[in-house]
Amino acid sequence: APNKPSATGCGSPSTAMSLATHNGQTFSPGDTIVVCSLGGDYRSELGLPSSGSSANPITYEGSGSPVFKASNLIVGWTLQSGNVWRAPVPSEPMQVWVDGNFGDRKAGLGELTGNDDWFWSSNTLYLYSSSGDPDSRTSPGIEAGCRPYASTISNKTHVVFDGLTFSQGQQNSVLIWNSSNLTFRNCVFEWAWYNGLSVGGDSPYSGLLIENNTARCNGSLGISINNSASDIVISRNRAYENGSHQTSGDWFHLSTAGIKAWGLDIVGLLIERNEVYNNGPSSGGTQAQGVGIWLDWVGASDANPNIVRHNLVHDNRGNGIFVEISSKTRVFGNVLYDNASNPGWEVFRGAWLAVDARENFTSNDNWIFNNTVVGGDVGIKVVTYSQGSCSVSGNIFKNNIVVGANTILYATAGGDNDGVYGSGNVYERNAFGLEQSEFIYWSGYRSTYDAWEAVYGGSTHSVEGDPQLAGSGPGLLYLTQASPCIDAGANLGPPFNMALRNTSSWTGSVTYRNQDAYGTGWEIGAYVYDSGTSPTNTPTPAPPTSTPTRTPTRTPTSVPPTNTPTRTATMTFTPGPPPSTPTQTATRPPGSTPTQTPTAIPSSTATPAWTPTFTATPTQTPTRTATPTPVPPTGTPTQTPTSTPAAPTNTPTLTPTPTQTQVPPTSTPTRTPAATSTPMPPTSTPRQARAVRRVTVEDRTARSSPGLRMAAQ
Repeated sequence: APNKPSATGCGSPSTAMSLATHNGQTFSPGDTIVVCSLGGDYRSELGLPSSGSSANPITYEGSGSPVFKASNLIVGWTLQSGNVWRAPVPSEPMQVWVDGNFGDRKAGLGELTGNDDWFWSSNTLYLYSSSGDPDSRTSPGIEAGCRPYASTISNKTHVVFDGLTFSQGQQNSVLIWNSSNLTFRNCVFEWAWYNGLSVGGDSPYSGLLIENNTARCNGSLGISINNSASDIVISRNRAYENGSHQTSGDWFHLSTAGIKAWGLDIVGLLIERNEVYNNGPSSGGTQAQGVGIWLDWVGASDANPNIVRHNLVHDNRGNGIFVEISSKTRVFGNVLYDNASNPGWEVFRGAWLAVDARENFTSNDNWIFNNTVVGGDVGIKVVTYSQGSCSVSGNIFKNNIVVGANTILYATAGGDNDGVYGSGNVYERNAFGLEQSEFIYWSGYRSTYDAWEAVYGGSTHSVEGDPQLAGSGPGLLYLTQASPCIDAGANLGPPFNMALRNTSSWTGSVTYRNQDAYGTGWEIGAYVYDSGTSPTNTPTPAPPTSTPTRTPTRTPTSVPPTNTPTRTATMTFTPGPPPSTPTQTATRPPGSTPTQTPTAIPSSTATPAWTPTFTATPTQTPTRTATPTPVPPTGTPTQTPTSTPAAPTNTPTLTPTPTQTQVPPTSTPTRTPAATSTPMPPTSTPRQARAVRRVTVEDRTARSSPGLRMAAQ
């Protein structure tokens, strides 16, 4: 179809509009584009021609599992010698996949000795293939990165993306620049050389909702938020194996994380109910390689703080939750285990919860409440290094369980209130487990609570025994009846009163109970204890943190693209009359969680009338785009490197050896969930029904000649 009006269905080339045509069209508020997958991947960049409105966003919906790839299929292979084959590739790829398997880049032609080894030089790609001609591979074949992004979104507002996959960016799989009020839901961001989803701008932006997505197998960061952002919600996502596959000596690949916010003037950021795991290299690395959740150089205010709550963070090579050169952050109700396995030296040791500052910057007034931390090298670390006028001051640690680490608390160079680089840091009513040799570092190692409190300057009101968790493994880090942490915590007021139920599972079923409604006091740790009885007092309803979620209309394929079949992808577009729907405003707990206005997400009640089965003959091979320099042009901000000096070569490596030996009590009460449990309101906006006209876009991708068609109904 030559244009949008003539795009009426996916059934034939005459009724489906190409992606190139789509990128040149304009759309109206209330339009819906349904992206269908019928047997091919999109191998052209998805542009965003138009913005929606607050009441009527433009919506891109996936039907099936449509994939936008920034790679091309490589054909025309010729035998070089032995098992080494060559094919013309005019621009240098950063990554190569062989039938979905991640290729192993080598430094020279002579190093190609195993299957999937590859090397590029002088416009030629070389591949080791013991199974013969790579042209015979069709699942989907040999893919090489060739475009910076699978999608670029610049200076747009009020657009929803639901159920799409963006993959194999030479830089980032999705780049968002100077754009506000966007929603990404049920999407996958994967296999980018740098970041899966990268959001930034050189002017303030706000109102992003990133929920129920998967960010995996990216070279640097799974989800990246930076520079002058406000009211950003990152909820119920899974971020894993970022910084685990791609190798490079540049700074981007030495500072990796599942989720990271970095840059000045980020306020009102909410990171909640995510599962962040297995990030970082399989061996070696530093505290900054394979961080779970990372706030770097982020400042906020008491009225509009940044919040990290109720996340499950585990098996990351670097720090679990890292608050670096950041202030006014509220970290509470998180569960962390088996993080920080990278070796480190003194202040650069990996930690489950790390707060640090350096040079002339500060990490002040952060609140770390009611977290449960098990295992690893260091539990809580509060330090400065490379000191100028930096400080870590006014940070408060209360109601946390930290057990099973080699060093439970490592506080020095300001973290220990030395009066030079830090003061006013509070460590009270925490459960640091049984005393053990050198389990506290506070101006030197301390092996007893009394020795620590003597230099701390008073009682820490710590729980000094075994916290009696149900176990030390996944799903067992809640309190049992014998726990001394029950009713032993400080009452910190809302919204910190909402604690996890022991039946919570991430990311789809994280539920809460009000600490004020059970027992005579608050628990220490992330979970509330109850024996299945009714509340002892009338619970105080928790103010909603955001608007209720709608049930996702689809779930994207969660299997990594290790065997991506050749598919024909299609889209449907729907312009419709914009209804007069008022903008919905999400409210959050007063005094701590900022108010946010997410995009009102209208819903289409229409569905594709049929499943297109037309198979078009490919018409043209897209021109390969030359790979730009590693810094994305005009639309990608420059990251501020984190300076992490290497450990002295004469310093022995500290190998984490968790020592926790928690044994559940012989009589563990039955934990029957009470019917009156209080759920924490979710963070998204329900769809509103509206009348729409649908447009279909279809990508008939052959191995050498991908094409795309779109249609409207």
